[in-house]
Amino acid sequence: MQFGVTAPTWLEVRRAALYARHALRRWSGWNGQDSSGAGAAAGEPRIAFYRELWRRAAAALGEDARFRELDDGFWEVRFRGRCTRMARGMVMLDSPVHVALANHKPLVHRLLAAADLPVPPYHEFTLATIERADAFLQEHGSPCVVKPARDSGGGEGVATHITRANLVRAALNASVHSRQILIERQIPGDSYRLLYLHGRLLHAIRRHPPRVTGDGRSTIRQLIAAENARRARDGGASVTRVETDLDLETSLAQAGYSPGSVPRAGEAVVVKTAVNDNATSDNVAVTGEIGAALRDAGARAAATLGLTLAGVDVITRDPGVSLQQADGVILEVNAAPGLHHNYNVARPETVDVAVPLLRCLLGVSD
Repeated sequence: MQFGVTAPTWLEVRRAALYARHALRRWSGWNGQDSSGAGAAAGEPRIAFYRELWRRAAAALGEDARFRELDDGFWEVRFRGRCTRMARGMVMLDSPVHVALANHKPLVHRLLAAADLPVPPYHEFTLATIERADAFLQEHGSPCVVKPARDSGGGEGVATHITRANLVRAALNASVHSRQILIERQIPGDSYRLLYLHGRLLHAIRRHPPRVTGDGRSTIRQLIAAENARRARDGGASVTRVETDLDLETSLAQAGYSPGSVPRAGEAVVVKTAVNDNATSDNVAVTGEIGAALRDAGARAAATLGLTLAGVDVITRDPGVSLQQADGVILEVNAAPGLHHNYNVARPETVDVAVPLLRCLLGVSD
């Protein structure tokens, strides 16, 4: 792949067009004009979930606890002269500096690596220096993952199975969310979210990628639309959608499919590699499967960033052994992690993570 002297200018023009399209789509969603059904209304089930979550957690403290709604998505709990407030899943624990640090993915990688915690091989670049990402691919091989390097989450702008052939598209896709872009070697294994509070592992889930099951007649595009409609009807802890994006395209292509393919009846097709758009049935609570070595590595990752509450995302083939033994890595350390992930599971555990968190916020001994 050759990048001429005009490549940065050409890429910036394409980025501007993509950014305008992305902004228009978001504006349409906020104004209820998005034909996909996403937008302002999509946040309502999430608000309702967190309202009930904090109400139940307050009730678990006893008769002295008082729960009050301040506005949509904002609540407070008072208990024996103490008060704490929440905004959906965000709580009053870690400072804005800690949150900003966790959102700087290359810096997180550097800090974790300096603490002898395994991270994937990576390189930060921009559209103007895309040749560095191309050199990284030549050195480390494919597939790779390309994602925004800063201030993004929820899988926005992430694309997997990236090769030299689709690097430019992946870089443009990520640049809509951040001018700083990250390329990482794609690590095989399962995805896990480990939730820590003051260095203690509260809960762990294994997150499988989203999939659809063929009926022998419908295309993958039609199956995805049906799956999204089913999720909207069923509700639940996290009403996510399977978004049609570059990760869907590259994941399907890697498996020999396209959105227009018609899977056989009963055939399960993984439609994306990034796990953010998965369903309740794709998540399993596995706290008891986390071995001491992995548990301690996650706690060290949270401590390295100075986080009191952290969601540590890892890729590993075996959660019962160390990351080094399983050729695993720490992908991200999330400040203010979404608690809905820990309830959006196929077989919920008895651990109600909001209760110990609320006790911590109010200074109640546990």
